Amino acid sequence: MVPSNWPKDLVYSPESRSKHISCTLLKQMLFSLINKEKILTAVDDCIGNKKVYPDVEIRSLQDKSHPLSYKKGEMQRGLFASKQIEANTFLGEYVGDMALISSIEEMQPRDSAYYFLVDLMDDLKCIVDPKVCANELAMVNDYRGIAHDPNCKPTFVTYENQAHFGFYTTRVIPIETEILVDYGELYWSLDHRKPIEEL
Repeated sequence: MVPSNWPKDLVYSPESRSKHISCTLLKQMLFSLINKEKILTAVDDCIGNKKVYPDVEIRSLQDKSHPLSYKKGEMQRGLFASKQIEANTFLGEYVGDMALISSIEEMQPRDSAYYFLVDLMDDLKCIVDPKVCANELAMVNDYRGIAHDPNCKPTFVTYENQAHFGFYTTRVIPIETEILVDYGELYWSLDHRKPIEEL
């Protein structure tokens, strides 16, 4: 079911896809590269049922004090806690088109605004690009200019011998609070974007 405030030009999907290799095989390959499994709550529920943690919702950023509201003349969105969320809660898989790449050059050019690049080992990275398909976690914004630090982090979790990339909370997130992550310096440098200045 497509959530409220979902962008009309983006395909909603409960799970990732892969153009170049079976997504199941890719996730099995990634499983073998993970050194440590984090102990997080809600992993089985989110991954097993192909859903995002229920106590989050997409909201349009209409408050003009928000640094991303009406950016580039378009309505922007964010993901917010609809109820208090405890620390170390897995929020779900970050859905997108998944691929393995061996060099940064394979990244360029890229016109997607939401992709996540994950270092796995030397000369091997996993890219998850929600331009083709996505879920609510594509609406998580970078913390810069909004908060002093992020309140969630990216991680790999395992479920039934497959690796799944997603976000988990690093502390208690009060109701009505925006869920924020650190996009990372590589994200900004690759696309020559200028991040909003930190608070």
